[in-house]
Amino acid sequence: MLVLAGCSSPPPIPYEAPTLSFTLNLPDYADESVKNSELQDALVQRGLVLDRLGRIVPLDEGSCRYPIATRTALLKDLKQHQFSSFGYTLVSLKKQGDDYFFFPNDSRSQTLESLTLSFDSVLFDLTSIDKGTLVRDWTTHFAYLDQTLLVTGEQHKLLKKKHLSFAPRNILIVTGQRASTVGELSMQFVDAIDTTRFLVLTHGDVLRSCQALTQGTMISTPTEPYSRESIKSQVKLVSLLPADADFNQLKQQQSLLSTGRYLTYRGDIATLIDRCSAGQGQSNQALCHSKADDSSARKKKVIVFGGKHGA
Repeated sequence: MLVLAGCSSPPPIPYEAPTLSFTLNLPDYADESVKNSELQDALVQRGLVLDRLGRIVPLDEGSCRYPIATRTALLKDLKQHQFSSFGYTLVSLKKQGDDYFFFPNDSRSQTLESLTLSFDSVLFDLTSIDKGTLVRDWTTHFAYLDQTLLVTGEQHKLLKKKHLSFAPRNILIVTGQRASTVGELSMQFVDAIDTTRFLVLTHGDVLRSCQALTQGTMISTPTEPYSRESIKSQVKLVSLLPADADFNQLKQQQSLLSTGRYLTYRGDIATLIDRCSAGQGQSNQALCHSKADDSSARKKKVIVFGGKHGA
């Protein structure tokens, strides 16, 4: 009788790919509350972030091409913007007696000294001050400031003529500004010394201004396909909105999307076109087929505008 004997070895251990994890450092102005964590994650995927004031703003301060400043006449805004929002805040100064003040609409007047001690990111608008008065008071009130100052071309010319000292990086000149109107959105480009269009002044939504400056390309491609169920969730809503949408009007977007439309950052009502059937390239195929559980979704009009990220 033939007996075969051999030694057996244990089965090989299944290979498990290593898990990579990382934590994204959110900007200081980001909302880090637990209740908004899912919404924040969805926004970050689009290159956006919810700030502490409840507004959706760009995630990266450099994504708008130019620094953006928002003019305010409220002390409340100035306090909130210090650590809670994107960009800079611009306030106008006026002289009263021997000192300079900010006269907010919601509080008592604030002296220049108190402003410089409390708000390091504020920009001071000096353009309404008489140029002769500004020259006389320059050394005692403004030469030492670290904050950026906004002056007119005539004011700047006289300051140079009088050989008054100032740091070029702290002076912005309103000379050469040009207005740009995009729908109901208005912006002004302000020149700095030896730098073209150094700052953008806006009276409206910072994100809308950034979208106008970049044609929406600073917002990444949607990560969620359109469906009737998707628009009921704000988390999914910010994941499917086109790059040229107004992200700070989510309630209105939910209402409009139920009829196949959406609000753009320009203030227009746009129609959505079906990307799945429009043959807009293979990049959309995974999105169209991945979660399209609603058969009517293919008939909806869904398209992303806004440059290379929106096509």
